[in-house]
Amino acid sequence: MPDAHPLRLDRSRYHASEHGEFNNPIRFWQDGLPFDALGQLCVAHLNDAQRAAADAKAPRRQMSDDRDQRSDSDIRPLTSDISGSEVNLELWAKGEVRYPPFKVFAAIRERYSKSVSTFADAIEFLVNEAKLIPASQASRKLLAMGAPAAAREEA
Repeated sequence: MPDAHPLRLDRSRYHASEHGEFNNPIRFWQDGLPFDALGQLCVAHLNDAQRAAADAKAPRRQMSDDRDQRSDSDIRPLTSDISGSEVNLELWAKGEVRYPPFKVFAAIRERYSKSVSTFADAIEFLVNEAKLIPASQASRKLLAMGAPAAAREEA
């Protein structure tokens, strides 16, 4: 099976969903691109223009990390030309991509009208208030980068 495309559905941004009987795996649309129920890009259903757009939006690995082969070397840093509206908060909160702090804080402020000042505050907000990801998927490394912010358990 070929490797899946690195682009994923950003559930923190506007996306459309398809309802009814399904004859194909497409469940969501975002920026004119089809995604399946797991948020993965449906590569088999792309035309040439959509494939080019998906490749342009896909996160890129940073070559300067070759000398540093730590356990987080599989994290996909994004290029610096991504605007604040294109920050994928879901992947960031899981620790799968990196962004500069000001871009993360600006994206949360823009989408949720919530001001945060530390990564721990951001993770706590995205887990407990925005319900973007479950607490079990939140990045422990990012939680440790600020004041203690334990995820609340709902009864």
